[in-house]
Amino acid sequence: MLKISTIFKNKTLFIIAIFMALSSSKMYADTPSAPIWLNYTGVTHDTTKNVFSVDLEWRHGEVTNENPLPDSYNIYRVLFGHSEDKFKLVGTLTHNANELMQLHTDENITDGAIYLYYVTAVKDGKESDESKRMTALVPGSYCVNTNAEIIDFKSNPSTIGVPGESYEYNAFAKHRSLRVQGLVRYALEEGPEGMKMDNETGLLTWDIPVNSENEYYVKIKATSEDDKNALSEQEWYIRIASQTEIMIMSSVENAVKDLSIYPIPAQSNIKVEFDSDFYSNNIEIFDNLGNVVYSTNLKSNLGFNTYDLNISNFANGLYTLRISNVYGVSTKKLIINK
Repeated sequence: MLKISTIFKNKTLFIIAIFMALSSSKMYADTPSAPIWLNYTGVTHDTTKNVFSVDLEWRHGEVTNENPLPDSYNIYRVLFGHSEDKFKLVGTLTHNANELMQLHTDENITDGAIYLYYVTAVKDGKESDESKRMTALVPGSYCVNTNAEIIDFKSNPSTIGVPGESYEYNAFAKHRSLRVQGLVRYALEEGPEGMKMDNETGLLTWDIPVNSENEYYVKIKATSEDDKNALSEQEWYIRIASQTEIMIMSSVENAVKDLSIYPIPAQSNIKVEFDSDFYSNNIEIFDNLGNVVYSTNLKSNLGFNTYDLNISNFANGLYTLRISNVYGVSTKKLIINK
């Protein structure tokens, strides 16, 4: 009788041990891998609400029997240099059928600031390790004001500059009355030394000196040749980026190599050329207000690519062409003058 009891006890312990092992294995199997390829692809500015939003994208981690596909993702953020051990949960995104996840955060983040982000994958409430951390630079609005009387500025300037590089802003204004849509003329009223403005096209240019720092005040005006009472003034500050911000801006310009657009200025068609290390690239064109006016996904060759684009329906002005992929984002200015 003692022998049978001992055998039964040993079998019970054996079954318990197996159950605990299986339970432990299942707990591990319920945890997804950390997301990969986290990239900062740019910042969107809602000019009507003066709200900045950061664009991020990433891919899910390795999927195996031990690491299932996530149900959702948690996005964490902290202000760069401020308690970086205290990241805040700022959003949750449900996993979709696409391998590449894209997030447009709707947080009212601070302009002129630098943020750190990371993402985790979630399955049945269990959270993965954090992804790599990504730095995002948010340009500053810095007192962009418009004083409009009868004629309105429809464009907004960039408010950040880089020493040693060229600053460009293609101002655009129009008369409020549909009956009076004559020629608009532009003038630079105040600005830093060396800044110039074309009175017909509204193109403002400035070769920023390499020793520039702090802020520079700019004031321009628009008038109508058909209505002498139509006058509008626009004023803002151009803040010179710090060395940290310049490094961050440079680090995200790595989607493709040797990006070029021609002819510049363009009229009806442009040719986009670049070298790519990835087979799929998103091409977007933004107007001066930050609105997407063109978007497509291009199946690319590994190496040299050329892409013809019809821009005949675009209005004259300054645009930004952006190419993004898993490696980051690359941009180029596009001027249309028909």
